Amino acid sequence: MSGGIYMKYKTLKNIEKATRMIADKGYDWETANDLAIKSFENVKANNFYHPVEYFIDKILTKEEYEKEYRIV
Repeated sequence: MSGGIYMKYKTLKNIEKATRMIADKGYDWETANDLAIKSFENVKANNFYHPVEYFIDKILTKEEYEKEYRIV
């Protein structure tokens, strides 16, 4: 996670930022958006203990995911 202000709440602007961060890992926009929304749900489920960037950092790049799970 980089320093600075973290995204904590599920606002349109924050979802767009999170989607862009995930799309930069190689995912298409729709998949990245779904993962971003799920990441914000994880923040809430963990009582806001970690910012969304923490969960985004845990997402594998698309290439790593395909290699790990042998997706062709």
